[in-house]
Amino acid sequence: MAAGSNSAYSLLHPKIQSWIYSRGWTQLNPAQVQSIHAILDTQNDLVISAPTASGKTEAAFLPLISELLASDSPTGGLIVYVSPLKALINDQWKRLESLCKEVDIQIIPWHGDISAATKGRVSSSLRSVILITPESLEAMLVNRPQLARSIAKKLTSFVLDEFHSFVGEHRGEQLVSLLDRFSLLAERYVRRVALSATLGDRSAVARLLSPTKPSRVQHIQASQEGQSIRLRVFGFESGEVQIQMDPEADENIPDKDDKEPVDFLHYVGRQIYEHRNSTNLIFPNSRSNTEVIVDIGNQLCTEAGVPKCFWAHHGLLSKDVREDVEQRAREGAKPMSISCTSTLEMGIDIGAVDSVFQVGPTQSVSSLRQRLGRSGRRGKQPVLRAYINEKSLESPAAQNDYSVMFRESLLRSMACLELIASDWYEPPEIEGISLCITAHQILSILAQTGGTSASKLWRQIQSAEAYSCSLDYFKEILNSLGDKELIIQLSNGMLTLSERGERMTHSMDFYTVFDTEREFSVFNSGNLIARIPISSLLAEGDYLLLAGRRWIIKSINEASQSISVVQAQVRGITPGGAGRLRIHTRIRKKMKQILESNSIPGYVDETSLKLLSEARERYHLLGLHDTSVLGFHDGLVTWFPWSGSRSVSGIQFLLTALTDDSPTVHSRELGVTAKCSSFLEAKEKLLALSLQEVEEQMLAFFSTTLESAVTPSSGKWSWLLPKSLKYIDCFSRDIDLPQAIEELLSFEPPVAEED
Repeated sequence: MAAGSNSAYSLLHPKIQSWIYSRGWTQLNPAQVQSIHAILDTQNDLVISAPTASGKTEAAFLPLISELLASDSPTGGLIVYVSPLKALINDQWKRLESLCKEVDIQIIPWHGDISAATKGRVSSSLRSVILITPESLEAMLVNRPQLARSIAKKLTSFVLDEFHSFVGEHRGEQLVSLLDRFSLLAERYVRRVALSATLGDRSAVARLLSPTKPSRVQHIQASQEGQSIRLRVFGFESGEVQIQMDPEADENIPDKDDKEPVDFLHYVGRQIYEHRNSTNLIFPNSRSNTEVIVDIGNQLCTEAGVPKCFWAHHGLLSKDVREDVEQRAREGAKPMSISCTSTLEMGIDIGAVDSVFQVGPTQSVSSLRQRLGRSGRRGKQPVLRAYINEKSLESPAAQNDYSVMFRESLLRSMACLELIASDWYEPPEIEGISLCITAHQILSILAQTGGTSASKLWRQIQSAEAYSCSLDYFKEILNSLGDKELIIQLSNGMLTLSERGERMTHSMDFYTVFDTEREFSVFNSGNLIARIPISSLLAEGDYLLLAGRRWIIKSINEASQSISVVQAQVRGITPGGAGRLRIHTRIRKKMKQILESNSIPGYVDETSLKLLSEARERYHLLGLHDTSVLGFHDGLVTWFPWSGSRSVSGIQFLLTALTDDSPTVHSRELGVTAKCSSFLEAKEKLLALSLQEVEEQMLAFFSTTLESAVTPSSGKWSWLLPKSLKYIDCFSRDIDLPQAIEELLSFEPPVAEED
């Protein structure tokens, strides 16, 4: 081994050294060397950022298991690995099994599909690794607090996989609270090791991972220098004929703007069909388009008399269907083109992927980098082919929609690619545990402990430092939970759950902090194909498109919430759940730079170049290289702030709160339309107010004029909060007020026309 590898290798436990030797490894990679030193030489928390399949898992577990083996604690030791996906738990179980078995450590997957006997091994094992989701950790604390306490006493470390998926989400806030609660049971701080391929703003990530000790977080970044990417962006200009499919989105991407014309999807299907002898991952941004591309691809295979090679993979499909696709891909016996949603964006092992197809724009740089990282593994060059559809400028929609005029999908895709090249990824935009999750966790703590005093509960929340909760807010939350008859205060002052609170905290729905919808199970000949939202308006005789096959509904059983289907010849719909845009300001600013530039990227094809040229020409014809406002000084104007989703929401709410106007946001958040005088009035008022005064005015306005306000979405558990805190919570999550104020203060009206 090289010198660096040798020094790290020598720190590992002899059993781990033997395992490495038996695998024929000649050296450790740089991230593994750094991680071994960081874990075995320090007590630091760790963020290991490296591409998919680059050995992040081993970088964490080789030293952590060495630490476990070297411990002489009579109670033994335990590592808790937390994953955002059950499928990833199953994948890591297989990956770590040989290592753990060889060094006599129990590896215990822990989720709803795992037997009680397997989970029971944690109590009898001296040393073990538990693979678990945040929801199962929550359920353990609530339903089996004694087991949680015994696990906490043996805990040596947490490993948090795909950490970027938790950042900025309520689920991430829940996770941080759970880590703190287990550390409290352990009566000591437990080391945290986060793994991710894409993380931005190291200081913000450190504060999220370790709120009480961010300075002790060490970052290890695997070098990607010298890695080249084969990249091509293909443009397409469509007419107005739309394919008839549902307007819902997949897990992350809104579908209302991604419902693609049939001619575009046929074009994409034909292009991917030409690469059918390779193994490909296709990300079409919605469940509907995912299934349609599989259907088109396999129809082309049938017409050509070749075996079908297109497969679907998304969250509606049953576990067995998804795992069958994953297993086929791992075996690599035949080329496959897998059309998927974000279910395969993360590190589930599906073997080698030759190229990635991105259909439509992504919301984030991080998401696109994750997808790109699925190809080019194990030394191969990453390959990305992006297909972008724009409506014709001759279409009626183009006359009033600036997102069509400025080719928003193409610009956004190019901006994300340019930012990847500069090694920038979205930083956490929201820090601290929000008030609705605080309320949820208060109920969970009371369920775990059986009751506690308000002062002790406050000390626990205050000491964690992750909660964005003042003492006054804490008191308001307790009063709200009491008013909702979820908690009661006993004569001795102790807080405990009411009967209603007990029922709620012991229901399966309580352990999740994201919205979950009741579902119908879809069966064919007794085999479960998928689970679809119960809100889907379906009837017998309707056609569905699921798992790459066409079905017709034969019967619907409301009592058992099941649907029976048989194969059909007609392409149907794929139900799904709604989503919305959430674009970072840096992406929007980069889009503006691209519009104002004359450079021609080498990765765009002829059609993309034509679309880009049209966008730049229209932008300059409108004079937007000199001003950001269209319209008249004494009337309605449309302003282009080129700002992120949270900032644009803030601009809309500021104008509503500070003026008598009702602004509209349109063109995929590119434009804000209101009276010019309203922009100037809001700007004048903002110049005279502090940030705190602005916040107070906004909250006062919206809390007293609920009926006329456009309320931002809040979250699953916001109903636990009193009205005043609900608005504070919503604004902190959905509005970037400082950025919105900065943008509004930069507003300059159009030049008044001379008489």
